[in-house]
Amino acid sequence: SKTGVARLVGLMNERRASHSITKLVDGRILITGGISHFIDPPSPSFSFFSHNTAEIYDPTNETFSTNIAMRSVRAYHCSVTLNSGRVF
Repeated sequence: SKTGVARLVGLMNERRASHSITKLVDGRILITGGISHFIDPPSPSFSFFSHNTAEIYDPTNETFSTNIAMRSVRAYHCSVTLNSGRVF
């Protein structure tokens, strides 16, 4: 934020960790991949799965888009916005 103070603006459509966040040239934020976990009852162990979806956060109206399908799962990855506006 311009004030340097973080605040909760909403929730993504899916819980994610180890995802990539990239600022697009129009100011929106692209959130790709990542992992989620679930508890496998009755075992106390955790299981993880990787996402093959992306979301876009629009800071103008503080909303997250619906899930966008990707060709493959991604987690622990990087992304960058190129000068052309494409994300690599």
